[in-house]
Amino acid sequence: MNVSIIIPVYNAAKFVGEAVSSIVNQEHVAEVLLVEDGSKDESLSVCSKLADANPKVALLMHPNGENLGAAATRNLGVYSSRSDLIAFLDADDIALPNRFEFPLKMLSENPSIDGVYEAIGTMFEDSGSKERWEALGFREQLTTVTKVLCPNELFYHLVMWKAGHFHLDGLVVRKSLFHKVGGFNNSLRLHQDSDLHMKLAAIGTLVPGRLTEPVAIRRIHSDNRYMKLRTDALQSQLLLWRALHDWAEESKQRRSRRLIVRYRLVRCLRSLCGEKKNYPLTVFYAGVARLMRLEISARLKLFGAGSF
Repeated sequence: MNVSIIIPVYNAAKFVGEAVSSIVNQEHVAEVLLVEDGSKDESLSVCSKLADANPKVALLMHPNGENLGAAATRNLGVYSSRSDLIAFLDADDIALPNRFEFPLKMLSENPSIDGVYEAIGTMFEDSGSKERWEALGFREQLTTVTKVLCPNELFYHLVMWKAGHFHLDGLVVRKSLFHKVGGFNNSLRLHQDSDLHMKLAAIGTLVPGRLTEPVAIRRIHSDNRYMKLRTDALQSQLLLWRALHDWAEESKQRRSRRLIVRYRLVRCLRSLCGEKKNYPLTVFYAGVARLMRLEISARLKLFGAGSF
């Protein structure tokens, strides 16, 4: 079995070479797709040289070199890939040796498994980046799911944040499942990965791999998009839960799943309304929150985690 690697690139000229070097020669890697997203630095030139130097590396761009965001950029990479399995690596991160040995063994031996998620580590470019990271409330440097979960429990734990989460750098998934859930949501500036993970967990069979040791390393630096956009964290969370709620309704997910997503949506909205009294959605959702609060609480107790 082989895997296609999707690397979205935006203003990562000084990092992307190391990312490609860490993964392109690993066993089972069929291709590395660099998807350039209209960078303002020298990323396009660097990616072009990387593609010229290695036949396994290909360079993709949006029409007219547009900047369309991380979701559309990753989607382009997946839709252009040739392998049945896909994996992701951010342009400023690195893969560790033997990245795919364990997940591909599981996927080849168990055709019913749709994907394998594993832990990733963290490295800091400088002391200032570490300080900002910790100021945002992050303490653990290993991003992982903290419990060994059955596939039918994963959706509940991801939505309710009961057992940590996994990162795109630690995921290998069948492309067929990616297409089935509709890929990344292009309307989300942040949390496209969380949205995708929960949709994959709802529809597919995702199993844990190595949860206590990293398979890749995330680099934290001053130009991280996530670090820059955290100022509107609550609003971006609201957009996530609204998008997931709409998807759950449209895809006719089980009532228990729809309820817990709605619960998180209302909780996020109430928090936002507490911070911004004049938020435009306040009037619309205030009545919904009042009507649903007791029902959701009762049903969550009734269903229990095992039913999700």
